Amino acid sequence: MFAHAASIGTFLVTFMGLLPAVLALIPATYYLILIYESKTIQRFVRRRRMRHRLARMHKRKKSRPS
Repeated sequence: MFAHAASIGTFLVTFMGLLPAVLALIPATYYLILIYESKTIQRFVRRRRMRHRLARMHKRKKSRPS
């Protein structure tokens, strides 16, 4: 909870021009990590990897001489 408040505070202070604009990257990075670690995105990534693996396995199976 503290991290959320600190992140929002950093963004607001940067937006008001009291801190350099580079510091706005800190909360942006924090929220991108939170979004990536969410269950929805992790499920999407897992399914995508599985589809890729299955496609590779299928391709290998087709290319083998019978």
